[in-house]
Amino acid sequence: MSIYVDNLSHEVTEARLNSLLAEYGSLKRIHVYSERQTARVRGFAVVEMGTAAQEEAAIENLDGTLWYGRSLTLNRILPPFPIQVAFKSKHTCPCCSYSLLRQISSGRIHWLCRHCSQEMPVIEVI
Repeated sequence: MSIYVDNLSHEVTEARLNSLLAEYGSLKRIHVYSERQTARVRGFAVVEMGTAAQEEAAIENLDGTLWYGRSLTLNRILPPFPIQVAFKSKHTCPCCSYSLLRQISSGRIHWLCRHCSQEMPVIEVI
């Protein structure tokens, strides 16, 4: 899991953010986003910590804290969820002949019957 840190000052660097979050646990990755042309900090970052408990402690203690003249906003980044796309398909369920629902999960396409909820084998890979 990761933490989204918003409302950062333009003076913030990865090293400064590291020193702020280091007291809540080990840090795996920090990325402070900046503009390509000017290299100016855009005001947000993504941080990945060692454990979920460390992330939760950092969010609870730092959310709303005033740092470099700005009130920080910290939120947990949720994992991606399967996207269901409904459309008329030429693919039909072998047991009930209903059209199949296309479901995208982890870069793979699965087909699910709308009627009997039977999952079909993977037909395509993205």
